[in-house]
Amino acid sequence: MLKSYINNLKGYDWLIICLISVFFIISLLTLYSTSLTSNVVQSWQPFQRQAFFILVGFLVMFLVSFINYRSLRVYATFLYLLAIWLLIAVLFFGKPIRGSVSWFSIYGLGIQPVEFVKIMLIIVSAHYFSKYNLYINRWFYLLQSFVLILIPVLLVLKEPDFGSAAILFLVWLSMLFFSDIKKWRAFLLIALLILTCVLFWFFVLKAYQKERIITVFNPGRDISRSGYHLRQSIIAVGSGGAFGRGFIDSTQSQLRFLPEVTNDFIFANISEKVGFVGAISVLLFCGILGLRIIRIMKYVRDDFGYFLVFGIFVLFFVEIFINISMNIGLLPVVGISFPFLSYGGSSLISSMIAIGILQSVVRQNRLA
Repeated sequence: MLKSYINNLKGYDWLIICLISVFFIISLLTLYSTSLTSNVVQSWQPFQRQAFFILVGFLVMFLVSFINYRSLRVYATFLYLLAIWLLIAVLFFGKPIRGSVSWFSIYGLGIQPVEFVKIMLIIVSAHYFSKYNLYINRWFYLLQSFVLILIPVLLVLKEPDFGSAAILFLVWLSMLFFSDIKKWRAFLLIALLILTCVLFWFFVLKAYQKERIITVFNPGRDISRSGYHLRQSIIAVGSGGAFGRGFIDSTQSQLRFLPEVTNDFIFANISEKVGFVGAISVLLFCGILGLRIIRIMKYVRDDFGYFLVFGIFVLFFVEIFINISMNIGLLPVVGISFPFLSYGGSSLISSMIAIGILQSVVRQNRLA
């Protein structure tokens, strides 16, 4: 029995586990330093909760890794219906936070269902594209896949959560481009996407969302309101210099000039503390993680697993790209967490579910 257990442990991709462990250490160190403020009792809570979420996350990862990922396609229809039900339920029973109804509050614990919906829809999309890849150039199957993703995207926009809606759509679009779709159809989709964006600007986006996008191109136009977050984030990143201001002397994060310092702007927080060299190191770890996931893709033996791993790869790196771009002023502030670094149980545990699925793919395809 011990030998069997050891063999199972050998089947994991331990480099991925080591990489996310490094992210967690960086996250905890950042949260710990940020907690050293005047309000000690309240500021310690994120550190303590994050440590708890990390332990739960590792447990969930190992449990998911023992599931044969191929069996997930059997539950694709159920997962899709569950995702839709969660997105509808949160609109009726969710707790409004900063103008967005995207959280359930259960015994004081906030749960953001869209984080888990992302994983569900990756499984659903992987099942769809692996099943109908040969027919994806037929308009019926192409439009059917579009409708499948459009429904949850519209529900997420209703919350409103523009950032998560964009991620859901981009993951689907990437998986579609990754299929056997013909190039001219792909270019047609891009044209339709541009048209959709124009329509969204005039008929869907709320005034404050438009304001955030406009602020990206001119952060100084309203420093005290819509441009405040972005301006403080850019100051924090720039003030870190080459090697950072340290974990105690970082004025932007320690004195809370930088808002959402443990979540949306965690990268700016880290950049101020450890500087350019530290920030580049974080990006290097992200790159290694990406290369490792790509390596897994090369050895997957079935289309479902192939699309599944690719979808997880796109999810992680779209979130990383958007979060960093938010922090340095390249994209509007849309409330996207940095996987494994940002504070938050829903995001962390859903990311660990994704890692557990990757480990299942590794184990089932006998990758060491």
